[in-house]
Amino acid sequence: LTEQAESLFPHQYHRLVERLLDQVKEKLPPETIQMLMNSLASSLVGDLRRELEQVPIEARMSRLVALLAQEGFLAEWERSERGLRLIEYHCPYYFIGQRYPEICQIDETMIRLAMGAEVAKETCLLDGDPACEFVLHNRQNAVSSGAS
Repeated sequence: LTEQAESLFPHQYHRLVERLLDQVKEKLPPETIQMLMNSLASSLVGDLRRELEQVPIEARMSRLVALLAQEGFLAEWERSERGLRLIEYHCPYYFIGQRYPEICQIDETMIRLAMGAEVAKETCLLDGDPACEFVLHNRQNAVSSGAS
């Protein structure tokens, strides 16, 4: 079949991923699972971290939103009185995250690594909120103060 024809058939990737996560959680300690999630996020961010080091904060956020879109997220960012906020209206991991909430570490770690900032998750789709919202706090206070 062509790739286009293949897309017409049902895909049950989530079942395979759930079975894999069942095995991982059964056989590995929680610290190792956390390390695997962080490692996965780090590989997804990849070269973007080096690319963003010298870029103004607004451009970094826009580039991060574009990366998240490539991964299946629907996100935007905004400035607020508390600092930069990243809002995710759709999460490609939502279905699996209902059973394995630790999967949320992936995007949270991606945000932290790409932005070089501490991340506080304020709301979560898995909790019934309309979006996942993250507030970013730069380690040198540059994010909250508006400096680049």
